[in-house]
Parts: sequence; structure tokens; C-alpha cells
Amino acid sequence: MHARTAIPCAVLAVSAVLTAAGCGTPSTGADARAAHGTTTGSDWSRARSYASTKELAQDSSAIIVGRVSAQRVVRDVDDSTDFTLSTVIVDRALQGKPASTVVVRQVGSKAQQAPAALMRTGSTYLLYLTDSGLKGDLASQYYVTGGDAGLYGDPSAAGAGPGSRAATAETPPSSFQQLSPDPIDKLPAQVSASTAVG
Repeated sequence: MHARTAIPCAVLAVSAVLTAAGCGTPSTGADARAAHGTTTGSDWSRARSYASTKELAQDSSAIIVGRVSAQRVVRDVDDSTDFTLSTVIVDRALQGKPASTVVVRQVGSKAQQAPAALMRTGSTYLLYLTDSGLKGDLASQYYVTGGDAGLYGDPSAAGAGPGSRAATAETPPSSFQQLSPDPIDKLPAQVSASTAVG
């Protein structure tokens, strides 16, 4: 497995409840670890690699183009692991039937190192999403498929850091750049709404 950016050891406890960010909607902790990623010590790795956007789409319950309207950081799984929750206004649903506004969960925060690029308020993204698999009010939330594989952002902002330039609904980008490419994948560096499903 390919080791990802170091994150706090507390994510070991979280990996038992993380879900389906890679393979459908597993219901057990072991399936969730295999789908979303596995932590070993302070390293993060992903058990699933993707050879195409078609594979990524098959593992996603929704694919959207949307703009982040708000963010907040929570510790709702354990007392030490930050999750950044991004409220995304859905401009276009390419797959699935998401609500007009969705909440996307990412492990980490600005204060607590994240294993993937964090989205930013005001920026537009093309997102491959997987149901959270969590209970209660958190059940309607999503993870990015593959942890970071399904995170594509405005390419004009990517060079200056994910989400550094706000895109508006009136001027969405025509293509999106993968923000956290991983050498274990064979995904295109850029996708458009018309090529996202594969």
C-alpha cells in the first residue's frame, strides 16, 4: 500500500467507523477500512486503487459539480480526530440523486493535518461521493470516494493550492483537476462534467 501524509494516531480509532469512500456502501468496520483507507501508526494508505473514472464512478453513490458555501470542523466520531464538514451547493448532479445541498466529510482540518487536500469555501469542485454509512443525522453526509481519488477542483486554483480562487455558479470551470493525485491510481489529471462518469 502507498503511505499517505502522516495524520494523528487517533485516526486508528476512527478507521473502524469510516465508511465506503471507495467500494459501494460497506456496513462493517473491516469493509470500511478497506474502502476508505487504512491507518498504520501515523501513516494513511488506501487499499483500493482506480484504473479509470468508470471504476471511480461505479464506487460512487453520487457525482456532482458544486460550490462549497460553508465549512465547520467537528469531532463527532471520537474526541481527538477532526473532520472538516463542507456544505456543498449542488450545481449539477452527474450521477445519483443527491439533495440540492450536501455535506461532505473529510478527515482532518487546518489545525490537524489531513491525508488529502481539504476543500475551501467559495470554490467549485467535481466530486465523486460515497454515502457516509454513519448513523442518525450523519447518515445523509458523504465522503469523497477513495479518500482523495474523487476530489477534482478548479484547475486555475489548483496551482495556488486547492480552492484558492472562488469560482461562482455563473462561471463554473469547464474542466476540473485532481487535487491529490496518488501514484497507485491511473486516473486522468483532468475531467469535465461530460467525461466524469467514464
